[in-house]
Amino acid sequence: MRKDFVDEISKALRPEDEIWMSEIFYAGGTAVKDISANDLIVDIQNNGKKASFVEDRKNLVSELKKTIKPGDVLLLMGARDPSLEIFCKEVYDALDL
Repeated sequence: MRKDFVDEISKALRPEDEIWMSEIFYAGGTAVKDISANDLIVDIQNNGKKASFVEDRKNLVSELKKTIKPGDVLLLMGARDPSLEIFCKEVYDALDL
């Protein structure tokens, strides 16, 4: 699915868009941990798109503050992470846009 994910994200990103990813959230089970979010970011960058990796999502706000400006749209997404809603609220409050 890596190639499909990278291809679809790369197609969806417009020249003014960028994607930021922190490390993949593993919720346990039988998921294989043979890929990093950074691998996906490198692939997207190789497709000529703006993409950044922040290994620890606790550092996302400080990195975003370097580039985000009023009027930008920030979409936070994730899967199976029970803390995502709280994290989104923390990011929103911290960016103070």
